[in-house]
Amino acid sequence: MVARHHNIFIGTGWTSEQSRSALLAHECNGCPRYLSLFKELQVKHKKRDNTSISRRYRAKQSESEKVLVTAKNTKAHQTARLKEKFKFPPSPPTQELMQTIAKDFYKTMSPNKFEENGCAVCGRLTPMINLLKLSEAQCDFVILKQDGAGVTQREQHSESDPIEEIKGPIMDEMCHSICLDCHKEIMQGRTPPLALANNFWIGNVPKELQNLIYAEKLLIARVRHNRCVVRVKGGMHKKKANAVTFANPMPKIYHVLPQ
Repeated sequence: MVARHHNIFIGTGWTSEQSRSALLAHECNGCPRYLSLFKELQVKHKKRDNTSISRRYRAKQSESEKVLVTAKNTKAHQTARLKEKFKFPPSPPTQELMQTIAKDFYKTMSPNKFEENGCAVCGRLTPMINLLKLSEAQCDFVILKQDGAGVTQREQHSESDPIEEIKGPIMDEMCHSICLDCHKEIMQGRTPPLALANNFWIGNVPKELQNLIYAEKLLIARVRHNRCVVRVKGGMHKKKANAVTFANPMPKIYHVLPQ
């Protein structure tokens, strides 16, 4: 404290001789006016009262024993209650319990639990319980408009048909409901990530490409999948797979197949 008051640097690893030399070699304007006198004081340490310590230890030990006894009694009481509640063999179900089981089964297997329908905004198949009718959705679909962006295009039945863009919000006209996820995003003024307006619009599937068998799908596919090479290794990734694909020669298939 004295060295800090006089701006004297004393290192933490210095000996008493080095500190004394630094103090004696210091000179400042205020040093000749004052005299510092240091006196050694004896610090008295309190004697350890082993009696009080042992008394506290015994009291704590008795409290811990009481807690253990209480816990054992509580556990035994809970075990007895569980045995009474889940006795074996169980008694026959009552009429009220059978009615409750039948009602719960009917609610679980009701059609709206597993029936699905398409969302007009994202086009995904969604359970009916997670859909909301467009007439009941109190949201503005102006945010789904992409006029002039070239996202949509009317179907061309011949090469002479002009290329026209579909005006208005980009939605699936065959669907009349909206999923709760898309409805929440639109209500907050944001475009849903999986919305058709985010360049996911492909239009309706032509009648010629509907209800195709597996062989027909292979013939019209632009890419055919050959095999999947799996590599198992240690480290961060336990399993990695690479899909090997090849482009189908569509012009050859077009000329070989009949009209």
